[in-house]
Amino acid sequence: AGSAENYFAQARLERTSSRDESVAALQSMLGAGDRTEDELVTDAIAAVETSKLIESESTIESLIQAQGYSNCIVYLDGDSAKVVVQTEGLDAAQAAIKDVILGEVSVPAENIRIFEVK
Repeated sequence: AGSAENYFAQARLERTSSRDESVAALQSMLGAGDRTEDELVTDAIAAVETSKLIESESTIESLIQAQGYSNCIVYLDGDSAKVVVQTEGLDAAQAAIKDVILGEVSVPAENIRIFEVK
């Protein structure tokens, strides 16, 4: 269990760092004075989408943990979802996890990948 806890702590730290870098890059682009109106609109839309993905990841993680999983981490990119859960078997649980994801975001079911950490 200790190595699984370490995995999830490290994964959350890396995801947060990656998201922070993305947000900082978007903020930098939005603040640049030499941007055209179209570029600013495109960057603003990207910033909103990133914000929505971050919120959806958190919501999905909470809902999966509410189903009894002690730990999970979700990665969304708009076209796919990857979920890592701490459990001792996923067969019956995969459908419930997919339902949670599909209830929160619109991604093709075949683009949902679920991974297990014991």
